[in-house]
Amino acid sequence: TLTQIAMTLKAGYLRPFIFENWDVAVGGFLTTVVLNSSLSDITARYIGFNARLGYNFPKIKEPWKLSLLGGWYYTTMLVTENAMGYSNLQGPQIFPTVRYTVNPKTSVYGYFKYAPITIGTQVLDPFKNQEIAVGCGANFKLRDKHIIGPTLDVSLLKINVFAKTLQSTTATLGASYTYIFGD
Repeated sequence: TLTQIAMTLKAGYLRPFIFENWDVAVGGFLTTVVLNSSLSDITARYIGFNARLGYNFPKIKEPWKLSLLGGWYYTTMLVTENAMGYSNLQGPQIFPTVRYTVNPKTSVYGYFKYAPITIGTQVLDPFKNQEIAVGCGANFKLRDKHIIGPTLDVSLLKINVFAKTLQSTTATLGASYTYIFGD
């Protein structure tokens, strides 16, 4: 069992799509620094990308917003001497989110994610090979187009292949910074 504390850099881009009530988003993450590892000679770093198209339900009115996003993800694990882990996981994902605007400068949100896993081109049993994640956060608007906020995410990744099981549980406490481009 490997337990570690690490810093991860995440970046994303979200904008309205060409159709009303639709958004398009792309994002990525990279483990930059491993601060502590339970196995002194082994560290794991993660890298991943995703692209999503989301529909915002127009019948849900402010202060609430409900969106359903779907898309594709890719992630891999880079482990010292390839001691364990996974590589080249990809597949579809579904990602419903809900947001509540507390006041003009503050909003809170939550999400649920389900993503069946494929390895390369090998399609796996989606009930035994999946990532399930939940998360929440808050956004605080500062002056101009700057937004900051705390985030909390928990993810459970489970893969069963070749009579072996890999399970990864990740809890992430983070901070976000957003700059709004355009109007």
